[in-house]
Amino acid sequence: MTSSSLPTPTPHEARELLDRADGLGRQAVARASWPSIAFLLGLGAMSSIGCLGLGVTTGTAYFAIMFGMIAWLAVLMTFFLVFKSSAKRGFTKRWNTYMGIWSVSYLIAVVANAGAEGTRLWLSCLTAALLLVATTTCAWYEARR
Repeated sequence: MTSSSLPTPTPHEARELLDRADGLGRQAVARASWPSIAFLLGLGAMSSIGCLGLGVTTGTAYFAIMFGMIAWLAVLMTFFLVFKSSAKRGFTKRWNTYMGIWSVSYLIAVVANAGAEGTRLWLSCLTAALLLVATTTCAWYEARR
């Protein structure tokens, strides 16, 4: 079949075909970020609840919470890496920003709760809230893209 024997769509048909292709492309990209959004929410939950737990416990309970956090981080990373098949345009830059925001928030929480040993519940709650807000905001932003 030569190019001259192919049917030429009318301008209206061409516009409809382009609109349909654009819609399919948007659907494919919209679904791509959900593993990342779930990871961000899981990371926020794991780190904020873990931070709260680490801030109010000592001894064996402290290490039990820490190992629980590590286990959940391993689960989150596994699911994220296995099910992250594609990414939206500009995602790598945003992902680095999200991880930077979480890292700074987590560092603040760790430093603030270091040596608390159950004596500064208010600070543990405040830093857990910081982690919750940081990761939820990042996940919300990504979901709206």
